Amino acid sequence: MLGSYNSVVASDPLYYGYNVWPTLLPEYREQIIAPNNEVIRNHVETQLAIQWARKHPEKWWYLVETRFRRSLTPFLEPRSPLLYRVGMLVSWGPIVVLLTLGFFPTAIYFLRTNNPGWIIHLECFTLF
Repeated sequence: MLGSYNSVVASDPLYYGYNVWPTLLPEYREQIIAPNNEVIRNHVETQLAIQWARKHPEKWWYLVETRFRRSLTPFLEPRSPLLYRVGMLVSWGPIVVLLTLGFFPTAIYFLRTNNPGWIIHLECFTLF
């Protein structure tokens, strides 16, 4: 969570919709490395991310928007290896197209028939 909610991701366009490895964040490095236990380290990272998010509520919408936009694109960042980018485009591209085509018709059908399946459509907003 700390890799996604920090000042680097919120301000550096290079990380638009991505995250940064938490140990690369200089302001948190010592606190993260100090515990020699993965469970405790994860708890510390989560607490630091929550503290950061509470101190920067003006960045919430930006981070949500970037995650959402990033989740809808089959393109990886340009510095990724070419094979990874092509693989992602070939495997994820058709899925995004099909999901986009089916999203609104199924949502309208579920809402008109009072089918609780419309709740599944809310999941797309929690992916980021």
